[in-house]
This record gives sequence, structure tokens and C-alpha cells, in this order.
Amino acid sequence: GNPHTMTSRATSEAIERTRLAVLSFLKVDATKYSVVFTSGATAALKLVGECFPWSGGSEFRYTLENHNSVLGIREYAMAKGASFTALDRAGLEAWLAPSKHSDKAESKDAACCLFAF
Repeated sequence: GNPHTMTSRATSEAIERTRLAVLSFLKVDATKYSVVFTSGATAALKLVGECFPWSGGSEFRYTLENHNSVLGIREYAMAKGASFTALDRAGLEAWLAPSKHSDKAESKDAACCLFAF
């Protein structure tokens, strides 16, 4: 709408209040984190795929049962040389085992990884 109308201003203010309320609820610093509203799951997943800092060392893992648009994220991962794997329940439990990731989490050079379910 027209940003000069009273309705548009009120809507913008309501969106900003909601954004700050979400950040407060999550107890995160608004200078370090953002809340982004999208039209739905497909748009949100596309945004994640496009903006994620993929690299050759990145891993994208997702469950076998998920939103169909999760599969589209594989294309973004592949384009940057990242690996991807669909996990069944046993594979998911093994991958999430604490000992599996404890050393990677400490490394400052660790590639960013993404998990979707």
C-alpha cells in the first residue's frame, strides 16, 4: 500500500512490534538476529536455500518425510559443492548423536550445515 496512508503506517508499526516480540520471546539480540515474514513455507524455504552460506564443506541433511519444498534446497547446496543426505529415523538419531558433532562445534573453520525436517 501507499506508505503515506494512516493504514500503511499502522500496519508497518504492527509488523515491527510483532518482529520485536518474536525476538524478545526467543531471548535473542535484535542487533544480531532478524525475523523475516514470508508468504508461506515454500517462500521461506526458498529464502533459506538462497541465503544460506553454503560451501564445499557444508552438509544439508533432511528427513525423508518433510515439506516438498525442502527438496528444492538441495539444488542450492549442490550448486556450492555441499553434500546432502535424506535421513530415515535411524539415520537421524545416529547423525544427531552428541559425540558425532562435539568436535566440529568447537572449530572456528567448520562449514555451516543445515538440517530440515
